[in-house]
Amino acid sequence: RMPFAVDDGEPEFVYALLERKEFKFSSLERHLKVTQGFFMMSQGPAIITVAPATDPHDPQALPPLDTVRAFLWERDTCFVLHRGVWHGTILPLEPKFAYILTTRKETSDESIAPLYDGDVQIRDLGETFELIL
Repeated sequence: RMPFAVDDGEPEFVYALLERKEFKFSSLERHLKVTQGFFMMSQGPAIITVAPATDPHDPQALPPLDTVRAFLWERDTCFVLHRGVWHGTILPLEPKFAYILTTRKETSDESIAPLYDGDVQIRDLGETFELIL
């Protein structure tokens, strides 16, 4: 069982298809109104970058740079990001990568046209991270 909680909105499943890109990032995002579940549909693997949650009442509270971590997301595994956990985009190791995301419809809508201060809080970390494989 994977816990899933939604405040103030409707739960939804999103099918995402990604293409491989550079293993660089300088921003992370967090969501305060939903946990998010990730279910791999491809052969994988992929990389997910995360950092611990910070003060949910302070939109400028960024995670310390030394707490940012990259994890290998391997085939046949799923995971949940709890509310407020900072995360980056998924970085596929294969040319194409598909997954299903459990999220909140309103959070998805904000991600398409980011409000940056609603449930989708995207922040530049002021540093570029590059993953060397």
